[in-house]
Amino acid sequence: TVDALGHNWNESEVITAATCISEGQTKYICTECSETNIETVDALGHNWNEGEVTTEATETTTGLKTYTCIVCSETKTEEIEKIIEDDKNLDVQQLP
Repeated sequence: TVDALGHNWNESEVITAATCISEGQTKYICTECSETNIETVDALGHNWNEGEVTTEATETTTGLKTYTCIVCSETKTEEIEKIIEDDKNLDVQQLP
């Protein structure tokens, strides 16, 4: 009997590139028998920047911080809580 040689896969070929939100596919072809193997590549996920305050918070309104993916430019926002102002009119007595 002759033992099977096994597959000898060539360098991969990207069929569909993975993106931040979508899976991709990579194809391999056996150099011995031409069998094709297609593998799924996981979505990459977003790569968010440090974010930028796009609306300042005040004592009466919340603000917004906007983040942008450095790969695909998608944006997301995060609420910034209202500013809590210390009571400046409070008469504080200093203890001796």
